[in-house]
Amino acid sequence: MRLWKRREHLPAIEKFDDYLFIVARNQAFSCLKRISRRELAEGSWSGEAFGDPNTPESQLVAREYALVLEEAIALLSPQQKQVYLLSVEENLRRGDIAKLLDISPETVKTYLARATRHIRAYSYSRLGMLISWLFLAAGLRP
Repeated sequence: MRLWKRREHLPAIEKFDDYLFIVARNQAFSCLKRISRRELAEGSWSGEAFGDPNTPESQLVAREYALVLEEAIALLSPQQKQVYLLSVEENLRRGDIAKLLDISPETVKTYLARATRHIRAYSYSRLGMLISWLFLAAGLRP
C-alpha cells in the first residue's frame, strides 16, 4: 500500500531493488513494533519468538544473520573489508580511518558505501526466505 501511495515518485528511484528492500524491512519492523506495543498494553507479552532472545526462533535468526553477514564481509575487496571492519568493529570515524590507512576521507567514504551496498544486496538475496519464514512463524502477512 505504501508503494501504491507513492507511485508517482517511483520512476525517479534509481535502485528500485534497494528501495523495495528498505521499504519492506521498515514495514516489517513497524508491524512488529505495533504488535509488541499492543501485547505489552494488553499485558499478554509472552516473550515468544521475537521478544525473547532465548527462544529457538530468535537464536536461529541471530545465527543465520551472523552467518550471512560474515559471508558478505568475506566477499568484500581487501580495502573495503579493512575500512568496513575499522568502521563497524573498531567504531572509528572516517577521518580516523583515513589517517590510519593513509588514504583520503573521500576514499574511505567510497569504500564504506560500496561495502554497505554489497552487504545489503548479499543479505537481501540470502535473507529473503528467512524474512518470509519469520512472517509465517509470527502469523503475519508480509
